[in-house]
Amino acid sequence: MPLIAGAAVAAVIVSLAALLRTKPRVESHGIPVEDFYSWVELREPAAGLRGIKPREKRAAIKITGADFNSLAINAELLGKRLSSLAGRHGFDKLTRDKLHKEAEQLAKEVRQNVDAIKLSSNWPYNSMQALLEKFEKCAAGYDRIANKLYEYGRERPEIVQTVIKPLRKASEKLSTSIREGRPNIESYIKRFGKAGRA
Repeated sequence: MPLIAGAAVAAVIVSLAALLRTKPRVESHGIPVEDFYSWVELREPAAGLRGIKPREKRAAIKITGADFNSLAINAELLGKRLSSLAGRHGFDKLTRDKLHKEAEQLAKEVRQNVDAIKLSSNWPYNSMQALLEKFEKCAAGYDRIANKLYEYGRERPEIVQTVIKPLRKASEKLSTSIREGRPNIESYIKRFGKAGRA
């Protein structure tokens, strides 16, 4: 009898643990704690360009467009998460500084730049360099957001820090990923330009 009771209790505990693990969003003191379960992890955007020949332009556009499209999705996710905190108690400074608006604007810019990559039938060197400069500005914008979130987290109670930390990490990841993709694109368009002149 004790063994049966013990097994029943163990089954209940396992079931509860499974439910808690699969729950994507947790409410803590009325504040949504986001675990970024839908975040797309990218090691190095446009790394596939290294094996692409200059004449295989369609494949290059497809590879780069897919990777940077994932970055755009991540940027939109971060903007939405910051917007969900605007106006909440404990996030007054974030709301006053309109950090959520800045993140939303950056997400729009990243999306526009990604669309420009995907819609281009040709990658002229000067146009692509200008586009990469726009991406660099976006990366710098995410650096600013990460720094502000770090400052907010230091000044706030533990529950607010718990919410701020994944947002700060997401901002840092976006900045890093955008910058990691740049040399891969630059290398390809330089090879493409040389092949075109040959």
